[in-house]
Amino acid sequence: MIRNENFSIVEDLKEKIKEIVPTAFIDGNLDLNILKTMLGMESHEDRERFGLQWVGKSKAVLAAQQNSVGTLRPIYEKSRDFDNAQNIIIEGDNLQSLKIIQKSYYGKVKLIYIDPPYNTGNDFIYPDDYSDPLNQYLKQSGQIDEEGNAISSDIEITGRKHSKWLNMMYPRLVVARNLLSDNGVLLVSIDDNEYGHLKEVLDEIFGEEGHIATFVWRRRIGSSMSASWISADHEYVLAYSKNPEDVYIKGEERDMTKYNIPDGKGRFFASMPLTVGMNKNMRPGQWYELKHPVTGNGYYPAEGRVWAYYPPTMEQKIKEGKVLFPDDFPDRNMTSPRLKSYPEDAKRERKPLSTWIMEKKSTNEEDKLDGKYQIKSPKNEEGTRILKNLVGDSFFTYPKPLTLIKNLVDQFTEEGDIVMDFFAGSGTTSHAVMELNKEDEGNRKYILVQFPEKVNHQIFNTIMDITCERIKKAADELGVSASYKYFKLDSSNFREWTHTIENVEQLSEQIELWKSPIKENRSVEDVLYEVLLKGGFKLTSMIQRIEIDNTQFFVVDDNDQTIAIYLNQQVISQEVIREMKRFNLKQVWFLDEAFETDDDKKNSELQWKEEGIAFRSI
Repeated sequence: MIRNENFSIVEDLKEKIKEIVPTAFIDGNLDLNILKTMLGMESHEDRERFGLQWVGKSKAVLAAQQNSVGTLRPIYEKSRDFDNAQNIIIEGDNLQSLKIIQKSYYGKVKLIYIDPPYNTGNDFIYPDDYSDPLNQYLKQSGQIDEEGNAISSDIEITGRKHSKWLNMMYPRLVVARNLLSDNGVLLVSIDDNEYGHLKEVLDEIFGEEGHIATFVWRRRIGSSMSASWISADHEYVLAYSKNPEDVYIKGEERDMTKYNIPDGKGRFFASMPLTVGMNKNMRPGQWYELKHPVTGNGYYPAEGRVWAYYPPTMEQKIKEGKVLFPDDFPDRNMTSPRLKSYPEDAKRERKPLSTWIMEKKSTNEEDKLDGKYQIKSPKNEEGTRILKNLVGDSFFTYPKPLTLIKNLVDQFTEEGDIVMDFFAGSGTTSHAVMELNKEDEGNRKYILVQFPEKVNHQIFNTIMDITCERIKKAADELGVSASYKYFKLDSSNFREWTHTIENVEQLSEQIELWKSPIKENRSVEDVLYEVLLKGGFKLTSMIQRIEIDNTQFFVVDDNDQTIAIYLNQQVISQEVIREMKRFNLKQVWFLDEAFETDDDKKNSELQWKEEGIAFRSI
């Protein structure tokens, strides 16, 4: 039955262990003890092995494999143009929310960017309770009475602070990997506090070969408030993928206007640097005296650089007439030999991406022409200023610059890709997607997940309120649509059988409740989205509501198939069935309550199968 289905990564692991769980492999070999741990089996292996270990790791590993017991309910009053929206906002704990959408979005997300809470020793709002994760979320978000599991602060020197942060991050990163497409990219912002630990964890989850790059950017001007004589002004963005060799990286188109020097034979060339940015200690074989073949004048590379070629290759370039000497061009103010380069000499059409993120374009000619494209980003002040201008306050201590996120999204995504941020914060990622779409006429979609953490403000009650207001204001400023579907994490819409029945009265009460499988105060739309997610359909599936014979059913188009779903707790009529058959259906889903008897249900199933349409009960 669909209502009882949950996506189980364990079953999937059995079929595609190497592809989906590289963490079970050490030096290319399957480690059965790691696999047993991930499958929930007891392991007695005590031998030491290479890898990052911390208190609670085994529970964190298992947490990534446990099914979620909740669902996502549509909140129409918080949505904008719900029926047509292709963007998603989810209010709730991100681990549970990601698990719930995992079946529907498995392998479909092109880029995940997250800026998780940095581990400063202060509180963070994700105190996972692996025994009852949904109940823990409901307590922390104030949806049920507060009982225990209080947020704690662990400012210690024993390593417990690191363990809590790693236990929080590990399962979320595992599920994030599952959501990425085969050529998708995970980008994680981090500072020095947990950079080393985070990289080891990501190496474990993706495999060391999954590391694409570590970007470095300057987030602020040196702080005079630093406790030491060193001011840590930089942060990192770690980039990982399942298949780095297949990752799309935009780079930058080469400037073809520089090929403007006539060679007298009807062709044009460019005068390019003949040195590269390494010193003679790094490349001693490329630091030598280069002599003019006629005049004998000698030249050495500039300080901190070496020639681009070893001597034999350089001699060949000279014979081919590819080296320009100052001796031959006395009127060009040349001080060092340069490379004569034609457009076809370029190794690729676009410049590769540098890991050094610059605040503005370099003015150093050697740097500019070394053939690399650098992402540009201002410091954190931009993030603070933009957020304050849009919603009236900065709220966050260090919101990321819009330019940084936009340029990262630009480099790793194309038309129509899905971009996700499950530590959404002030909504910078959604703002970046909207602005980039306007600039290049793209159609990227975003999925945001954010815990409804309380804020002390007269207008806004939670971070989610700030996120939504920013999206609205940014869209208005850009002149684009701010549409999104808003969902909220909650318990399942279906009743659960209580196993702790102690007397006949409790049994009678339980039986009475089960006359209806759906909880009170849950709408048919709540149930619809729960079964769609359990069935692997996206939250943006096209849905038609068909009303007939004083009842209704839904026709859903997604995943290249059309299905009809009947969610009424009354026996289905032949008129409704005839109306369903008007559509080119691949599947039909019915509540069990749509049939008076099991025989009726079985007969209906056989009739649908005779027409080549799959039948499923809910």
